[in-house]
Amino acid sequence: MTDQFGDAFTAIVHPDSNLLFVSAESGTYRSADDGVSWVHLGDGIAGTYSLAVAPNRDLYASGGFGTFRSTDRGLSWVPVEPLPGDFTDGLAIDSDGRVFMRSILGALLRSTDHGATWVALQPSPEYPAAHAVSPRTGTLLMGTQTFDSPSTLEVYRSTDHGDSWQRILHQPGNMDALHFLANGEAVAGVGSVLHSTDDGLTWTPRNAGLPPGLQVGCFTEILGAVFAGMRFGGLWREDQWVVSVPSAAPQAARDFRLTATPSPFSTRTSLRFTLPATTRLTLDLFDIHGKRMARVAEGEFAAGPHAITLEARTLPPGLYLARLSTGAWEATARVALIR
Repeated sequence: MTDQFGDAFTAIVHPDSNLLFVSAESGTYRSADDGVSWVHLGDGIAGTYSLAVAPNRDLYASGGFGTFRSTDRGLSWVPVEPLPGDFTDGLAIDSDGRVFMRSILGALLRSTDHGATWVALQPSPEYPAAHAVSPRTGTLLMGTQTFDSPSTLEVYRSTDHGDSWQRILHQPGNMDALHFLANGEAVAGVGSVLHSTDDGLTWTPRNAGLPPGLQVGCFTEILGAVFAGMRFGGLWREDQWVVSVPSAAPQAARDFRLTATPSPFSTRTSLRFTLPATTRLTLDLFDIHGKRMARVAEGEFAAGPHAITLEARTLPPGLYLARLSTGAWEATARVALIR
């Protein structure tokens, strides 16, 4: 990994191609080889602070120069409808493709037409500091912040995509992060960690093991475990708080592997994997730019070991990424073609 990501803000994986994207002060970058090498995606989208993928697989990037959308996995970008003020942040997209983000002028914005037009959602005159959308119910949460001394935070809840709001939390402190977990539970960083199991209606503290005084800047999940990123305080994991992953046993997911033998190869290689159960899958080959070069296999395969031969006589030499997907599990393997 290069040192150009010392100022990184967001990292995502494109679900169709396993391309990695990182947003940083210096721009947005893409990797097609699991982070071994990176391509800068142009000066036009420098200063990006937030990335998101829509259900139709469009990419969005927002930051100091506005918001941009890509329909070709980051190869090209176009600005969305100009907004009041350049700085935008906090991209969140619901399962129906509604895009939400915040502007520096203090508005929560929503687009229902892929960024062509936007409307401002104003449940409160206070500054919108964080927001999140439930992946299961579509519930929208927005946290606001006053800049008085002492400061006050509030959390508002909407079940109609921001058309109407209910205030569900009001207390002294600072609003720093809101996040919905994969299982639909919500977490908030408000100087401490608050946890909700009912779409934000009620909240309880979740601070076991955290030193006092840390400021929670973000939340994420890695292999089902919940992590909190602290401002100037590192990354913390709660070992007792494990989010269940639907339709895949943790051990089965860890055992799901794809290998290529031999690699490098000149004409053909064998892509090998073992299925824990009978399932339908696709096996695709992508170039380093994220373009799909071949569908190697597709269909229902029985449980057990499998070997698929990849014939590459018509492909140019270079580095490729093989991606195996079953819907429940995904695995990739780098393959090098030489002549």
